[in-house]
Amino acid sequence: MVKYYLIDAEILFSRSPFVKDQAEKFSYVKPYHVLEQSSNNQEEVLIAMPDNLIGKNVVIEINSDDI
Repeated sequence: MVKYYLIDAEILFSRSPFVKDQAEKFSYVKPYHVLEQSSNNQEEVLIAMPDNLIGKNVVIEINSDDI
């Protein structure tokens, strides 16, 4: 499952300059877009960015039951 969260990078950076240390807080916000993607037991899966999110500031969360 891939979840996309729209962010305002300027506000986010001013509050906490290191997103990687705060990424778990995004789970409290409803994702802007969710994509269910099956890996079909492939070693590598390429997922295109949704057209409506190209050029936007996003945080992407990827969850897999396979790992």
